[in-house]
Amino acid sequence: MSDLRYAIAKKHLAESGPGRRKAKQGEQSGTPQNNGNVAAKPTLKEAWERYRESHLLRKGRSEKTIDGYCDHVERVFIEWLDTPLGEIAADPAGVAKKHDDITREKGPYIANASMRTLRAIYNHARKINKSLPLDNPADAIDWNREERRNTGMSPEDLKGWFIDLAAIDNPVRRELHLFTLLSGSRTTALQQIRLGHIDFRQRLLNIPCPKGGSKRAFDIPLSREMILCLCRAIRFGRILYPSQARDWVFPADSASGHVAEIKEDRDTLSKWGNDLRQTFRNIAATAHV
Repeated sequence: MSDLRYAIAKKHLAESGPGRRKAKQGEQSGTPQNNGNVAAKPTLKEAWERYRESHLLRKGRSEKTIDGYCDHVERVFIEWLDTPLGEIAADPAGVAKKHDDITREKGPYIANASMRTLRAIYNHARKINKSLPLDNPADAIDWNREERRNTGMSPEDLKGWFIDLAAIDNPVRRELHLFTLLSGSRTTALQQIRLGHIDFRQRLLNIPCPKGGSKRAFDIPLSREMILCLCRAIRFGRILYPSQARDWVFPADSASGHVAEIKEDRDTLSKWGNDLRQTFRNIAATAHV
C-alpha cells in the first residue's frame, strides 16, 4: 500500500513540475513551441546589418574592409537580401550553384571572397539564432584554387617605371606612388596619413588604423629618401590644395580631403598600388632583407 501511495505522489510531482507548468503556460498563451520546424530568421540583409554594426564597426575594421563586405552582400548577393538565412542554408545545392555562377561571371577570387563573407555573417547570426541549421551554407561549395599573384617589378624594370612616374602631372600623386614603393605599405593606409602622424625627429611614421583596425597600429621607420618624399608631398600639397593640406600629407580635391583613388591609366603608369608593394617584397628578397 505504501508503494502505491509513493508511485501516485511521484506521478503527481512529475505532472505538476516546472517544465510541465511552462509547457502548459505556452499552450494556454498561444506561444509556439520550438519543434525544429520554425522558420529560421533573420534575413541576409538583417544579419548583415547586425554583423556590420556589432562586429566590423565595433572592432574598428577599416572602411575599405567594410566596403568589401558591403559589395559582396549588396551587389553579389542582391537577390538574397530579403531571403531568411535558414532558407539559404536549407538549399546547399543553390549555394553551390551561386558560387559556380559567380566564378564564371566575375572570377574565382571574388567568388571565394563573397562566400567567405556569407560564412562570416551566418556564423555571427547563429550566435543568437540557434534555430538556424548547424551547417554553414558556405560548407556546400568547392572552393576555387587561389594563388598569390605577383605583379611586382624586378630591379631591371625600375628605370622605365621612374621615367613613367616623372610624367605624372599631379606631383602629390607622384609622391604617393613613390612612397608606396619606398615603404611597401598599403595605399589605403598611406592615403590617410595626417601631418600629425609624422615624427621627423624620431624619423617615424605612425599608421594608426591599418588593415585589421587600430589594435594593429604600427610605426614605419623613415629613410632619408622617404623623408624627402614626404616633404615634397607636403610642399606641393600646400601649393595645390592649401585648405586640405592643413591636415593631410597627400591632399586632394575630394570629399575626404585626401587622395581617394590611386588608380592610373596603365599606359601612363604601368604599376601602382599593390604592384608596388609586391615590388618592394621582390627587391627586399633580392637584397636578402
